Amino acid sequence: MPGMRNCQSACRNTSPAPSPRLPNGIAHAHRSEVPRRANPCFPPGGVAVGCERKGNNDMGDTFNLAGVWQFALDARNQGIRERWFARKLRQTISLPTTTDEAGYGELTGEACEDRLSRVRRWIGPAWYQKTVTIPKTWAGKKIFLFLERTKDSQVWVNDTWAGSDDSLSTPHEFDLSKLLTPGKHTITVLVDNAKLPPVGPCHQVDERTQTNWNGILGRIELRVCEPIYIRSLQAYPDLTPANCPNPHDDEPIHLGLKPGQCIIELVAEVVNDSGWSGKGGFTFTAEVVGREKEFKIPAVETGMLVNHGVQQVKARLILPAGIPRWDEFNPTLLRITVESEAMPRTEWVRDRLSITCGLRSFTASRG
Repeated sequence: MPGMRNCQSACRNTSPAPSPRLPNGIAHAHRSEVPRRANPCFPPGGVAVGCERKGNNDMGDTFNLAGVWQFALDARNQGIRERWFARKLRQTISLPTTTDEAGYGELTGEACEDRLSRVRRWIGPAWYQKTVTIPKTWAGKKIFLFLERTKDSQVWVNDTWAGSDDSLSTPHEFDLSKLLTPGKHTITVLVDNAKLPPVGPCHQVDERTQTNWNGILGRIELRVCEPIYIRSLQAYPDLTPANCPNPHDDEPIHLGLKPGQCIIELVAEVVNDSGWSGKGGFTFTAEVVGREKEFKIPAVETGMLVNHGVQQVKARLILPAGIPRWDEFNPTLLRITVESEAMPRTEWVRDRLSITCGLRSFTASRG
């Protein structure tokens, strides 16, 4: 099959007859367990947690889509041509999972001696489908479909194509704001693990590690935010001698820093899809986590005109002396938060995004 390693020397093939379904589970596990509780917008299994967009955000809503989805394997690769996204799929699968775990695919008959043997394998398109009801309170807000890990994917809302992604190592996120109006909608995801980016025999698709699985793993969510929101926050600690002086150094201090202090440059990316411009204020804060000692880190506030589109907001935090550097044995972390307030029309729109980072410089000792 395409994309699969030949294991003639390590496996024994007993040539079983193919079967579309295996009731029992198999030997390897990819599933990420997600806490669940009832939600009026979705079938049982939904949960509201903090909204994330390259960080943790508790100003929006996040609704868990884990649970039972409609499902179909596309053995003839005709699903797009036959418009499977516009009809109800007949089989079911409980996400997050892989087709291996759910018992779908062809029996392999493998008995490998150098790795775990797969009971079933599926290489090709597989369709996943779920119907959701969008509440009226979501009208005018940004709505994203978040798939934490999957393979080459395409998404439809009802019969309208919504986008595609092929990353193997980052979440797939789709902006469905214009398509998910209040009311009932069907979300269909096509995952095709026969389509691989040119990565070679890497661990994401190798039979001895992840295998070239088909499925959707980790968090599967609809994330709801205001039309003015913080899309990302990046932190760049500067630990160079010029900007992070030695506490015992009596030389003049660069940037007005006191001995032992250092700086961390912050860049937030703000998106305004409201169609309006307005004044905005941003507050950057930081705290040390995982340590009993408290460190007082002064907050930084800044303001600007928030125009339609994407803008960057930059700030510089001064960190006090004594904050331990990150290492693998004592992973001291900073939790950095940016809060925003913007008034595109007559009401304030607020958002918050947090990330974690550590203080550590990596350099080459021999050039």
